[in-house]
Amino acid sequence: MSNFLQKRFNLVEEEEDTNVAIPTQVSSTAAINQQSNFLSRRFGGGDETFDNSVKSYEAIKRNPAVFEAAKRFLADRHNMTNVNDEDVIDEFIEHFRSFDVNEMTTAGDYGYVSAAAADSTKRNDEKAKMRLADYRLLYQTFREMPHFYEEGGAENAFGDYVEGLLKAPSTYLGLLLPGYGKAAGVATSQAAKAAVAGTLRQAFKPQRIGSRMIQAAASNPVKTTIAGEAAFGALQNVAAQKTEIEADLRREFDNSELLVTSVASGVLPAAAAVGIAKTGFSRFAERNVEDLLDDADKAILANIEKADKAADETLLNADKELLADTKEVLRALDPERVAEGEAARTKIKDKVIKEQEEAAGTTLPDDEFDFIPTFDIILDPSKKKRVFAMGMDLVQKAGGRQPRERITETIARGLRSMSADEIKTKFEIGDIFKKYDLTPDDFASLFMADVSAAARTLNGAASVRKLLDASFDDLFGLNAQRKGDLYGAVQTFEKEGSAGVRRFLEKADAITDEVQVGVASRMLNGVRSADALRLAFMTSQTATTMRNTVSGLARVGIDAATKALDRGISKVLPGEKSLVGKANEDVFSILFGITNKKEAMAIEAVFKSGFSAKASQMFRELQDIVDATNMGSGVKLDKMRAIGANLNALNQASDNMFKRAAFVGSLKRQLNEEFSQAIRAGDKTRADFKEYNLQDIVRTGNFKGRFSTTTGKAQLDKAVEEALYFTYQKTPDSPLARSIISGIHKAPFLTTSLVPFPRFIANAMRFTYEYSPLYLMDAGFVRFATKNQDNYEELAKGLVGTGFLIGAIGYRMSEHAGENWWEGKKADGSTYDLRPFFPAAPFLFVGDLVARAIDQDTAKIAGFKEQDRPLYGDRNELADAIQALSGTQFRAGSGLYALDAALRDVMAEDDPQKVERMLTAAAANIINTYSIPLTMLQDTFNTFAAPDDARIVKDTNSSDMLSFGINKSLARIPMNYKIEEYLSELIGTRPSETYQSPTRAEDLRRVTPFSRQVYGVLYNERKNRFEKELAENKISRRIVFAKTGVPEADALISQFMGEYITDYVVPAIEQSDVYDKLTREGKKDFLKRVIQEYRSDIMDVVEFNSKQDVFKERFGFDPMQKAAFNKVPKVDAERAMQVYHDLHGEPQDGETYDYTKLLYYVKYLRQMRKAGVFD
Repeated sequence: MSNFLQKRFNLVEEEEDTNVAIPTQVSSTAAINQQSNFLSRRFGGGDETFDNSVKSYEAIKRNPAVFEAAKRFLADRHNMTNVNDEDVIDEFIEHFRSFDVNEMTTAGDYGYVSAAAADSTKRNDEKAKMRLADYRLLYQTFREMPHFYEEGGAENAFGDYVEGLLKAPSTYLGLLLPGYGKAAGVATSQAAKAAVAGTLRQAFKPQRIGSRMIQAAASNPVKTTIAGEAAFGALQNVAAQKTEIEADLRREFDNSELLVTSVASGVLPAAAAVGIAKTGFSRFAERNVEDLLDDADKAILANIEKADKAADETLLNADKELLADTKEVLRALDPERVAEGEAARTKIKDKVIKEQEEAAGTTLPDDEFDFIPTFDIILDPSKKKRVFAMGMDLVQKAGGRQPRERITETIARGLRSMSADEIKTKFEIGDIFKKYDLTPDDFASLFMADVSAAARTLNGAASVRKLLDASFDDLFGLNAQRKGDLYGAVQTFEKEGSAGVRRFLEKADAITDEVQVGVASRMLNGVRSADALRLAFMTSQTATTMRNTVSGLARVGIDAATKALDRGISKVLPGEKSLVGKANEDVFSILFGITNKKEAMAIEAVFKSGFSAKASQMFRELQDIVDATNMGSGVKLDKMRAIGANLNALNQASDNMFKRAAFVGSLKRQLNEEFSQAIRAGDKTRADFKEYNLQDIVRTGNFKGRFSTTTGKAQLDKAVEEALYFTYQKTPDSPLARSIISGIHKAPFLTTSLVPFPRFIANAMRFTYEYSPLYLMDAGFVRFATKNQDNYEELAKGLVGTGFLIGAIGYRMSEHAGENWWEGKKADGSTYDLRPFFPAAPFLFVGDLVARAIDQDTAKIAGFKEQDRPLYGDRNELADAIQALSGTQFRAGSGLYALDAALRDVMAEDDPQKVERMLTAAAANIINTYSIPLTMLQDTFNTFAAPDDARIVKDTNSSDMLSFGINKSLARIPMNYKIEEYLSELIGTRPSETYQSPTRAEDLRRVTPFSRQVYGVLYNERKNRFEKELAENKISRRIVFAKTGVPEADALISQFMGEYITDYVVPAIEQSDVYDKLTREGKKDFLKRVIQEYRSDIMDVVEFNSKQDVFKERFGFDPMQKAAFNKVPKVDAERAMQVYHDLHGEPQDGETYDYTKLLYYVKYLRQMRKAGVFD
């Protein structure tokens, strides 16, 4: 029997003596005496005596004990195994300098030391004891060394401290805070001025608590930075003191030191320097837009005054009867008339009450019907007079009104009687909009008022159809979707008459959700709102904001590269799109939309002021979450959705920043193209650029008029569409895709648990396709061959995507790539998941496939590391492909995982609890998502203050479904392990066990989980050689063992297999002379052979220990016997259980079967059947 097996058969006895004391001090003299002759020679001869009281830099460099401790520490903590001997001491000093200024280094050391302390105590791990002793020696040595400015101090201090500061997240607090410095206050103060003037008062109005908090932070950047730095300083000090306590260098926590450090960090914040730099850059970027919003406000006020005068003149000379009729029509839009008792609502309400009371057979209270919506459109009172005048003007241009004719009928009749040239001459709708300072949205209000009036009087649908037909060329600014809705409404009215009034009004007023009645309806709406809240919680972490921001910045770079290539091709192959004049930034217009925040926010303000409906469409909050409630953008947020919006305030701020930049950038590019066309046509010269300069359009108050024309409206629509696509929120063009999105949200909590964000996935898949070599064939060469000169951008997309794919291939073949296609690797060997950073995932996935396909010689010639990796392996490649190409990991990243886990549960042949387990896991996952906002607190606590046990990965799986469900539900709550222990005592559930890895002996720990919140990534511990080989060669972990279907048995097998892999398989790989020369299949066979050599012996060890009382008490049953019983055919198992019930009765609450007896009965019954006693 091997030493491993002998040791493991003594497991029970070993576990009884685990309280091994940690040495409190390190004897430097003893360490020196243990050094080899080599060390003695290296440090100056064997007779040299070291004075350990001398801690100067030069003395430390000659100290062999410190040298060896530093070398081991650098290899273990940073994976620095090839450091030159001359640099070892300098590297260790650099680390502890970073410890003093970088909170993540401090937190990492706390996790490192607390893990060593725990392992040396619980496992009596000699390596852990050595790590702890080395750290203690190095820490003491650094603290006793003279400062860099004192005699005997180490050099390069300035560079080391600056590097540590630059790598600290807190340093960039001033950059990441909303609007550090003067830039933050500009938009707010300007908006306040606009509010007083009454024109832009809604532009920056905070709608939610979260928005107000962000605005307050932006308005007080210095205070916010001080507070943020103080918080980071406090966290760092907590981790530093905890590190010293774990290393036995401090006895107790010092609250006064924490207070002093926190105050000092706030008074002298490093983030202020970055914030000042950011302010300086912002001032440079915004140097030409100092008073843009002020100028725009003044110009808008002048336009309104002029328009009011024109309206007064029109109304003064208008036909009195027509004016009275128009006012009556527009009364429906008067805010004072928009109330619950309005006529149409009352009719519907009366009808519903009658139907419900007849069904119930009794009178129902009136408040039972408060859910019935109001169907009215509210007109801004300040525009009422101008809308009246516009109506009068349109009727007059149509030739005047005939008796009893509706406004819509008059306009439609006039249009039908005119030729196209006459319409263009008489119906200069852009001039009318400009004259009265109105927009197509305002005309839509007039139009919809007449539509609603026609419906309420149960006549006039024909006039609506006539006007829709007449305005087919979008003369009045009604877009295709709005007209489509109106056509549908008219058809409904024509078919159903008065019975269709309700449905007609719903569609006419753009109410998208069907009116539903009764308790069941309210329950369904409540479920939808609860699901919407859950989806909002899924994106509420700062981790999501960081990932979205990084991904958005990547999209900015991709956009610039695409546009540069687009414009470059157009110069080589000139056509209608080539720029011969430029009035705005072009290639980098979206980037400037981010850096020139003042300009972008001014444009947003005038956009919201003049085109509120379009602005609402673009800045519509939580697109996928709105989908989940099946409510339109005009529906007021209910309380639960308001909570979700508050929690997503940071995420929404980041989202709106990119929308705003993409919108501004699109408008600038379109204006540049229009300017070039005008120059090419000879209508303009380059000196006329101000007419097309977006800043000048805003400054002169001409934004509304400029973008109310047919051309301007098309430009505005395109800009909104591109802004939504830029942030992956555009409604798909495909009816099928729209139906799928709607269908997914029809079943709240069911389909949304598997695919929570379908709108994003639809946009992500479109992006993945467009930025791929395949798109070159489809949209590039094919269409380009047909001389479609508007398609350079499509060609550029395919070329840029191909370029990024080549970059991904290079990355996957570099030393910075992890073994799995989605992994990045740090210098210390720890890995991190790149899938949440869309669009990295699709490029990395395909790039990895291509990299694996490159043969070894080609890779060597290209200068990459040698490759001998398979294209495909034992893992589920289809799931990987779907994850990568759809971007399902980008938003919260749980949907596909839930689906994959569900399929694994269904396919588990030996698990009789698989259905129950799947349902419990689904319910627990739903509950768990409501606690996602607490993840930031958990990550912060676990990184800086929690004991080691909180960072050890836990296995929530259990045969006890109640324990499984509870533990999985609590997984994201801070100190959840303490809650599990409390519930264990209270109701008898079992706390989560430490996760037992089948590929390593050591406990798996989360590495500085706070990194998820500040960087968006969660680091994983370094893989051992065996784990690297599995990932590199795409070998499934089933090579180690196949799961039994009993979680407790799986954990036990994993525990012993992990120890065997660590102690024997890893050395076998590293010491083999032939392993590295084998093919993938050869390596797989090698690993199988090494594992199988002792597999049966290992299983004997597992069986032996499974029967011991310590494990029976731990699990409540013999897990291996249960696993064996689960494999018994169903007929035999049922007969054995019947015998068991007859002899022992059925297990009561808290009891389990004795599986040893059950297996005995199975064996006995089989023998009886074989003897012919029964069939």
